[in-house]
Amino acid sequence: NTTGGGGTNEACLAAAAPGEDWKCLMAPYLAPYITSPLYVMNSPFDSFSTSAILWAQCIPAPGITCTTVQTQLLKSFHAQFKADIQEAILGDEERAARNGIYSPCCYVHEQNVNYCSYDNFSPNCAGWSAQESGSKKWGYRTSVQVSDGRSLTPQQAFGAWYNGDVVAGNVTDSHEFFDNPTCAYMGKAP
Repeated sequence: NTTGGGGTNEACLAAAAPGEDWKCLMAPYLAPYITSPLYVMNSPFDSFSTSAILWAQCIPAPGITCTTVQTQLLKSFHAQFKADIQEAILGDEERAARNGIYSPCCYVHEQNVNYCSYDNFSPNCAGWSAQESGSKKWGYRTSVQVSDGRSLTPQQAFGAWYNGDVVAGNVTDSHEFFDNPTCAYMGKAP
């Protein structure tokens, strides 16, 4: 939360055009000004973004088919999300050397905590690893294959990046549309 410490990033505010200081509360505009190492975990298809922000109101699953309009909306959002996150987090040599991304094509909103496992109707949250209760509840075992052939879970990718693994610094799923088999939404909790 960028407002938790009395405001947002001063460098971002100084660079903002008059009347556009609000942008410094939004990740794509703020991230280039953060100078400490930053590792972002976010899916372009997470259940919160697709429903509350995008209003697509559809996650493809067995027995659930998205309309053509919903599918196009989701695919366009995915393409824009990938471009935006790559630019904001890894957009120049300095940021690329300091920051990292874990971006699977998965419906799970929270991939680094285990606090939403009580929810019986939404795949919003799962645990940090496949062994946690939220993960078990939703059958969550997401991993993304990286350029050197390894498949990394969120936990493995972050740990590797934190310990200097450059490949783990850009874990962007090559799957395009809810087709990562390690994160298959079945339409309800198993």
